[in-house]
Amino acid sequence: MKKIFISVFFIIMQLNSSYALNEQDIVESEYPLPDITGSEQSQNNEIPAVSEEKNEYMTPYTIPVNHYKSQEYKNNNHSNTCIVPVNTKFPAILVTPISSETAKLGDNITFYLPSDFYYKGKLIAGSGSMLYGTVILVKRAGVPNKNAKLQVRFSNIKTPSGQMIPVSACIETNDGTGILQAGNTDVEGLEMITSLLEKGENIEIPKNAQMNIVLDQPVTVTSNTPY
Repeated sequence: MKKIFISVFFIIMQLNSSYALNEQDIVESEYPLPDITGSEQSQNNEIPAVSEEKNEYMTPYTIPVNHYKSQEYKNNNHSNTCIVPVNTKFPAILVTPISSETAKLGDNITFYLPSDFYYKGKLIAGSGSMLYGTVILVKRAGVPNKNAKLQVRFSNIKTPSGQMIPVSACIETNDGTGILQAGNTDVEGLEMITSLLEKGENIEIPKNAQMNIVLDQPVTVTSNTPY
């Protein structure tokens, strides 16, 4: 009886040992433990980095929302700029008389615009604008028969709104020099006075004489408000 009991006990112990071994194999095969020894396999388990090739399309360039509005604003400002070319003409009326007998170098001369000055539909200076100039050449009549000469250089237009427009202009003459010469009756508004004896002619331009003014340099005009 004792021998039978020992044999049964020995068989049970063998069965338990075999079952524990099989269970350990199953656990290790389904849920392998991580290798923390720094082996090559553990290093390969790191999360791979996203490649640059895949990431290059994640943040595409976008045009700012206000890009076209700002561009439109610049274009509108640019449209308010007008360049008036050389040889453009406009009429002006003399405010005070000019005489070659009394004029001196540096004397200020003033005209005004009797009408709006337009160029290609763009208002450059409104009616009533003042045109300021300076005497830069004066030669009085002399003997024998030396006729007078006079030249005025215009440098600014002042609009009714107070804006100053720099210009470079002169009174229109047939020879294009801007120099008024006594004896030249082709200049509108110019009166010649023949002195006695052998003395040449003087130049007299009366008040309110209308004359043509011509630009000898281009003028750039920029404004957001009417003149």
